[in-house]
Amino acid sequence: MPIFNKVKPRPATDPRPPRIAAKAKPDAYHVPSQAEALPELGSLLEKENEISASVRANRAELKLLERELAVDDTPEVHPDVAALLGDSPSSKASKRKAIADMRHRIAVGETALVEIQKRRHSLETKASLAVCDAVRPEIGKRVAALVAALQAADIAHGELNELILAIEAEGVSWAALGPIRPFFLNEPGSGRIAGYIKDVSEAGYAQ
Repeated sequence: MPIFNKVKPRPATDPRPPRIAAKAKPDAYHVPSQAEALPELGSLLEKENEISASVRANRAELKLLERELAVDDTPEVHPDVAALLGDSPSSKASKRKAIADMRHRIAVGETALVEIQKRRHSLETKASLAVCDAVRPEIGKRVAALVAALQAADIAHGELNELILAIEAEGVSWAALGPIRPFFLNEPGSGRIAGYIKDVSEAGYAQ
């Protein structure tokens, strides 16, 4: 009989901490794209997609016309000669004209795309600022939450530090208590937390 791997339940005496169920994530905040934040850019991108699709279709049509011309073995008569004779343009002459027209349309489309790229580049800074303006309220909300948490951590750090100093004042080594001092925070009320709060406050957040 086949053997299947089964997840065994933890024994009642398992010393490991209980598993914590993952919390359901709230709906993610939508950061607007540059096109959404700046309608002027959005319209330009739509036009770019439209012209790009047209150029691709024209290139495919050009290849088809060139293949048809390559296998066309009918006599070729110059359009002006055919007109003098009262004849319709020859098959080859018609294909050559269609190819020339298609190449012209492709060249015009490609030139337009180059111009659109220039205009997009000129709008990049404006679009980025528009996105920043749109997300600023949410950024302010989250920065404020972080500042509140950091301030609480700074207070807790100070209280822990007072206790450690009191232990040291008794001439006791607290090494047996483990790595309890958060050296990465520097001194309570100064260092990285205070520097960050100062920076965001000067930037207009967490007032």
